[in-house]
Amino acid sequence: MNGKPLSQWIQQLRSENRGLQLRAARALTEAPENLRPTIVPLLIPVLKSERENDRFVAAQVLGSYGPGARPAVPSLLPLLSDMQFERNRAAAAKALGQILKDAQPDEEVEKVTQALTRKINEEWDAYSDVRREAVYAIGMIGPAARSAIPKLTRALTDVDPVHKLGGERRFVRAAAPWACGRMGATGG
Repeated sequence: MNGKPLSQWIQQLRSENRGLQLRAARALTEAPENLRPTIVPLLIPVLKSERENDRFVAAQVLGSYGPGARPAVPSLLPLLSDMQFERNRAAAAKALGQILKDAQPDEEVEKVTQALTRKINEEWDAYSDVRREAVYAIGMIGPAARSAIPKLTRALTDVDPVHKLGGERRFVRAAAPWACGRMGATGG
């Protein structure tokens, strides 16, 4: 991988130098398919780092691996509840959708679907980016996430009581019909 051993890229991913960290993330994202099963277990501990940037870039890299990063799903789920950093919640939601894209229904997929659905309902996230990524992730999962369809109503009408229909919420509202379409929901 560009002349560096894998261990060095993982170490650089935890660098306090943001430029080095981003270069490592790019190199790991572009890693050959055959190396990804080796990389995934090395990235999972980074999701538990004390440093916000570490968790963020690890989630992004894992999401880019798609279904091959499925072993990381249990470690990504807690990031949905990261109370301090909304971008970590959004990155985790996006990664979960990428990893579980078109997954077959099973207990883990349903657990993820319910966790994503809570971000737009019971645990309504104050940040529209998180809600948008949760809705997109549900759509990426596809038909296996059909249990979310009745709960997407809030996303279809995503409104902030203070700002009403303002700005970024339109992206949440636009994601909901797309997600329903990916799950095979039909009007009627």
